[in-house]
Amino acid sequence: METIHAVFGHLDPRDQNARHDFCEILFIAFAAMLCGAKNCSDMWRFGQEKEAMLR
Repeated sequence: METIHAVFGHLDPRDQNARHDFCEILFIAFAAMLCGAKNCSDMWRFGQEKEAMLR
C-alpha cells in the first residue's frame, strides 16, 4: 500500500477532512474492476461484501 500512496497520494482532490483514505478507495475500485465491476454501484457493492477481507 505504501507504493500506491507514494504514486497516487498527492492526487487526492478532496478536502483534508475526507472520511476514507484515497489510496484505499483506489485499491478497492481497481480490485472491483478486476472482479468484473462495471460501475460505481458495483464497486460499492464489492467493497461492502469484501470489507472483512480488505481490512
